[in-house]
Amino acid sequence: APIRRPCHAAAAVGSSVYVVGGRYWDVDEDDYIFLSDTQRLDVEEPPSLAADLSAWVANPRHADLEVVVEGRAVPAHRVVLAARCAHFASMLDSGMQEARSGVVVIDDVRHEVFLQLLRYVYGDDTAVPGHLALEVVAAADRYGLAGLKSAAAESARGLLRAETVSEVLAAADAHGTGALREACLSFITAHFPDVIATESFRALPRGLLDLVHTAMASRHYPRDGRARGVRAPEAERLDRGDEALGP
Repeated sequence: APIRRPCHAAAAVGSSVYVVGGRYWDVDEDDYIFLSDTQRLDVEEPPSLAADLSAWVANPRHADLEVVVEGRAVPAHRVVLAARCAHFASMLDSGMQEARSGVVVIDDVRHEVFLQLLRYVYGDDTAVPGHLALEVVAAADRYGLAGLKSAAAESARGLLRAETVSEVLAAADAHGTGALREACLSFITAHFPDVIATESFRALPRGLLDLVHTAMASRHYPRDGRARGVRAPEAERLDRGDEALGP
């Protein structure tokens, strides 16, 4: 560690602090000694509650609950689940069989997705892999984890391609993620010829086809009613209305 000194400069860079120069009083010399050295101090981040609790995800130590997902037992801790998730709090406080037996069976979420939920419940982990995004959106919506649902919806934006955007739109609409739904509509209107040729687009329900039609009209039709920026075949489909967007 550097000697104590006033009049120095310091700067934080990453996890280190650099101390430059300064001066100190030298008793033997009866005078100030000016320094031109540079000292590096490594600074450890203080522990956080989220980081500490993350270590307890699926940890059998002190676990007092077993959650069975896809036939696999996941150890859990009642107090954490109840404190962080209203769905589990209601279940564990209700005197239901699951609360008495200490075994909860979940059959509507895959094991990998459930672990993603636990990482959020224990440690506020919102890093959702793209390939799990839509499943996590649905599960987070079902279990009332709004922060995780928003993070998963943001991750799902990376799935927007002609072949997949219709599936993402359907999920966004079903689970009330408005920003993701608008992103899907914007993508569809910008890539309409490619999207309309896919099976997933033709499988969209009437309500979502109507949303797409409205979005297309807003994008391509000025007030005079003439299509703008749309190639002739697509303009004709728009003019035909519902007939172009579905059976």
